[in-house]
Amino acid sequence: MNASEQSAEIAEKKHMASSTRASLPVDVGHPPGYWHHLANWRGAKAYGLLRGAYHYFTVDQGGAEQANNYISMVPKETGALPPMLDLEVSGKDRTVMLRQITIFLDRLRQYYGITPLIYTDPERYTEYIQGHFEDYPLTISDVITPPHWIGVTKWTFWQYSDHGHVSGIAGFVDLDAFYGQRDRLNTFTNHS
Repeated sequence: MNASEQSAEIAEKKHMASSTRASLPVDVGHPPGYWHHLANWRGAKAYGLLRGAYHYFTVDQGGAEQANNYISMVPKETGALPPMLDLEVSGKDRTVMLRQITIFLDRLRQYYGITPLIYTDPERYTEYIQGHFEDYPLTISDVITPPHWIGVTKWTFWQYSDHGHVSGIAGFVDLDAFYGQRDRLNTFTNHS
């Protein structure tokens, strides 16, 4: 599930029984939502959820600046999922965009010591990921079509709903399916 900015804080443990993983947003800078992120980060851990954080990539800042912001907000902890790049925008210059994405991913890999995940939609997959970043673990967002039907053969998570419900969380949450068994999912957290 994705406990994004429109969702309430992660509530009581009894409500998390149906979830395995929580992806938490990281905002650019330290806006008021920063403390909400920290509360959810700690709450997800306390409830035994595999948790990770994602950064919504923007064309308004360079990859290094965005990576440094992510690092300033997300602790380096054993048991957390790898950092995630959320790529849902297109830049004016494809070459510049690819370079900034590479800088962002390289910086996170260097700091956290693990290959980051990439979250994207089919359009950005074709535009930026295919042929450049296919060796990264991918989350494909398509609420209509499974990833393999659109030609994505190496995916890790599929976001199949953006209007899911989880008891104890107000508002909608994104729902994902993992491609593999629980032990493979756990391997993503075996880093420090």
